[in-house]
Amino acid sequence: YEDALVWGYQNGVWTELAAKERGQYLQVEMTGTEQSFCVAEKAPAVWVIAGTVIGGAAAVAALLPKLDCGQRLILAGIAGAYGERAAIGEAVEVVCERTAELPGRFVGEYRPTGVATGLRGVASNTVHGRGCEAGEASIENMEGAAFFAVCRAAGVCCAEIRAVSNRVGDDFSLWRIDEALAALTAALADTI
Repeated sequence: YEDALVWGYQNGVWTELAAKERGQYLQVEMTGTEQSFCVAEKAPAVWVIAGTVIGGAAAVAALLPKLDCGQRLILAGIAGAYGERAAIGEAVEVVCERTAELPGRFVGEYRPTGVATGLRGVASNTVHGRGCEAGEASIENMEGAAFFAVCRAAGVCCAEIRAVSNRVGDDFSLWRIDEALAALTAALADTI
């Protein structure tokens, strides 16, 4: 990670953030509790986007092609599993994102444009609240469909890796974020 560059997106502004290597992790200095990040090597072939909000992940995806900064983008983050369709701590590759909360005629599906990871492929629902039916999806997240849509429009090769931290509907106190982040880190290391 000594060549890592980290940017944070908050309040419509990209800012380079100070980061320190901590074993297999980067410790990032940031303001507040929610932010989207972009992490890359100084001359990357792969950019990893760790999104925490839909707009931030899409903004990163839209920005990077203009910077001529890599051959592929990977959106990485945690997700909730529908029932037993994915194990807590399991890393998966999203092969389809569905805008599940929209009325039927507006529901859209988005797919990656490349970068097979070798992980088990699953369908995901992009949601922003509770009460969404699982349908064919194994997991849900907040950013995936917007990310795939922007990458498709920009003609950028993309993939999405998620690690399961909880069951959909679990109280936040039951989420196993550390376990999910460890699985996500290992999956990214194997992919990149």
